[in-house]
Amino acid sequence: MTSTSAPRSSELPTTRLVVLRTGQAVSRVHAHCGPFYRLFQRTLNDGEGNPLRKIAVDELDMTCRRADDDLPSLSRYHAAIMTGSPAYVGDDEPWMRWGQRLVRKLVDDDLPLLAVCFGHQLMGVTYGADVGRNPRGREMGTIDVAMTNTAVIVDDPLWSTMPRSFQAQCTHRDVIRSPGNHLVVLGKAPHDNNHVVKAGRRQWGVQFHPEFDDVTMRLYLEVRREALDRELGASACDTRIANVTTTTQAAALVRRFAAIAHDEAQRHG
Repeated sequence: MTSTSAPRSSELPTTRLVVLRTGQAVSRVHAHCGPFYRLFQRTLNDGEGNPLRKIAVDELDMTCRRADDDLPSLSRYHAAIMTGSPAYVGDDEPWMRWGQRLVRKLVDDDLPLLAVCFGHQLMGVTYGADVGRNPRGREMGTIDVAMTNTAVIVDDPLWSTMPRSFQAQCTHRDVIRSPGNHLVVLGKAPHDNNHVVKAGRRQWGVQFHPEFDDVTMRLYLEVRREALDRELGASACDTRIANVTTTTQAAALVRRFAAIAHDEAQRHG
């Protein structure tokens, strides 16, 4: 009998992810933690700074595009992540219209896509959802996410192995208020009924930030302290800071997404 040893790390194909930047983290977080793509890069590590597999992460800035600019070829990549942003999709800026064209291309080409926070909202606008200010107001901090669409989740390549409920970090005022006829709703949060959606076979949107750890979340809360207390009542910020906790299951979503990209890399050699 002939045995075949597992391939050495150097022999594994490189998995290539592109992070589609829709904005920057607030300055205090950017100075402490780096840009969004660095947060995702960090989340792909094993906790000690070691990558779980051979992954190359590039960044593409969407915010400098004009509405009718050519779309880039992303054929060298095995998956894409679209970031959060302080921008508001209702402003309908030229780069956002370009971004909608890009989302449609990614769905049509079936390139795995994880759209986060603003990216989730842009995905919603792309497919006719009602996106705007949450009538329940701003939400920030560690929240509970419940996956509700069991019929879809059971066979979903991203969510089938994830827990049906978990905690995650979030910071936003806008939500997908109504998903329209195209998006499939997979999960909700106490303040948001459309917190997790799906636009195609392997294209998902999440309103929460799987790339945020507890330190990042506390920094965001401190930056937004005045707005939180003004909108949600005195000591709202302190209450949320006290309730921030680690969200390892939400972070695992990024690694599960990278595993899908890794499978794609192996299929294409």
